[in-house]
Amino acid sequence: MSSENRTTWEELNILSFIKTAALSIVFLDTVTYPIDVVKTRMLADEGKKNPTMTKMFRSIIKNEGYRGLYRGYAIALTYMLTNEYVYHKLEQRFKNGSKEHKSATEDLILHGIAGASADFAALSFYVPLEVISQKMQMETKANAPRLRDVTSEIYRKEGLRGFYRGFHGAFACYITVSALFWGSYEAFRTQYELTIPKPENQKYTWIANFTENLIAGAFGSVVSAVLTNPLDVIRVRYQLATAESAKIGYLQFAGSVLRQEGWGIWKKGLRPRLISWIPFILYGMPAYEQFKTWNRKD
Repeated sequence: MSSENRTTWEELNILSFIKTAALSIVFLDTVTYPIDVVKTRMLADEGKKNPTMTKMFRSIIKNEGYRGLYRGYAIALTYMLTNEYVYHKLEQRFKNGSKEHKSATEDLILHGIAGASADFAALSFYVPLEVISQKMQMETKANAPRLRDVTSEIYRKEGLRGFYRGFHGAFACYITVSALFWGSYEAFRTQYELTIPKPENQKYTWIANFTENLIAGAFGSVVSAVLTNPLDVIRVRYQLATAESAKIGYLQFAGSVLRQEGWGIWKKGLRPRLISWIPFILYGMPAYEQFKTWNRKD
């Protein structure tokens, strides 16, 4: 799909797109959630020698059963769907408010500001649900506390602020992931289209488009996951820390984690993080581009 034939956000029926994308989110979240549980526990582990991803899976299944791999799944799915809706609606609104621009550089800056603004607003809904979900993921008892119990405990100990623990860290992490992923994704696609000729036979166009989106998605995923892994470790640790430990503030807490982990922070939980991107790369990105085509206003 050449750049001139791509569906832009201005041409998109955003509400219809979100409804279609929601089905993909349910599918992808269901497939990758067990990996996310394992990743959260590995990131939270302060030991120098983490159990491997395989050992962690086996331990959860042995001690908690398969239900242990889906602790907090309902609340996680809720925040994923909420985030998708809020983010795209707000991103479209911010972009529509700044349509008049002259240069490619100005266009890039305005789209970046729109994305960052939408990220910030969406996280207002996302972070409280993420905090609850992560605490449920860390429960290892067979009779783990229910959603109401976890929510009540957070409120009792910290009030409403407890649900926004690490908001600034989450914003820094997710906006960096988003910028690196989409920047790498679009840059790779642009270079790919300039380098690899499209097939003349229309029957093979979809194969060429799928390959392009697949490779670009893989490239963006690896770049964003590797470069932001320390931010993800610190974010998870701070959100899961005791109320007393979190009182020192995010920056001081981050410094403590960096001193404790050293260079090992770059690989802490990186394997499950990269693996969790695979379904997104194989299905999510090609589907994302196809959904945009299906949901054009015309």
